[in-house]
Amino acid sequence: MELRGLFSGICAELRAFRSPHLWIVIVGLLFFTEQRAYAYVDPGTGSFLWQILVAGIVGLLFYLRKAMSFLKIRRKVDKS
Repeated sequence: MELRGLFSGICAELRAFRSPHLWIVIVGLLFFTEQRAYAYVDPGTGSFLWQILVAGIVGLLFYLRKAMSFLKIRRKVDKS
């Protein structure tokens, strides 16, 4: 099933959220209406977030390398 068909059939009220202007307003409100959060984030959490970010980037690079090698092989087969 096509993804677009799946989302369009969910609910008519959700169509308003497709507008990029609405998302810009929502994100703007989130950034410009900040409040003080009396919370503590220990260094282990920051380290874990960096680890997730680096692992995601490295994983993406491996995926892209594999996809590029697949396309190169595919192009060689098509030429011959």
